[in-house]
Amino acid sequence: MESKTLGWLAAVELMLVALWVIMLVPYSANAGEIATLDDAVALVDDPGALYYPTYINAVLFTVGATVFMVGLYTTLQGDAPVWTLVGVMFVPVYALCNLFAYASQITVVPALVDVYESDPDAELLLGQMVQMWPDSVVAFINGLGYAVLGIPSIIFGAVLYQKHPVFRAAGALLAASGVASIVGIAGMVVGSDALMMGTLIGGLVFLIALIALTWSLFRPASAPVPAG
Repeated sequence: MESKTLGWLAAVELMLVALWVIMLVPYSANAGEIATLDDAVALVDDPGALYYPTYINAVLFTVGATVFMVGLYTTLQGDAPVWTLVGVMFVPVYALCNLFAYASQITVVPALVDVYESDPDAELLLGQMVQMWPDSVVAFINGLGYAVLGIPSIIFGAVLYQKHPVFRAAGALLAASGVASIVGIAGMVVGSDALMMGTLIGGLVFLIALIALTWSLFRPASAPVPAG
């Protein structure tokens, strides 16, 4: 894959992730703390204007991340064939987890809200489908998806780090985002709010990694990434 093609994939994903952050901040502020089942149900019962745009964008950046990671694999496979193959095998798992987590918020959840209004017994199921509630099943699947993405992020980041020095910062950041995401799912398992922040931190570091990689790939003086 040409380095400029990978650069465009990184740039598109960068814009989608940045848009996600821009929309998520006011959406989360408006939602407030989602600490209980009642909070989760109340959130989706009156989701607000940013709800659908936020999750539609989340679906798009999940697709973008999937394509970007496959692009990285295609570019780097010649340098570490076995390790990059191991890494790319986890990408479809990430895609399935997070496409389900985000797409369900604009498909399954609204349908459950309608059912809940006529059948209060559906409240528990509805709550478990709310991605913003940290204790829900979907929130765990979402965190698991990012942790799974952390594996190829670490592998590809390590391989990228060994390239021309201009790519070292991007490689280190990509690997660091993977480590943080794995720490985040560990926090969910052990019930540690501090460790759970790893998922959020991993996402922010991934955004910075995309900035570094996009800049490096489009920088005129940079050495091209060898095609796989």
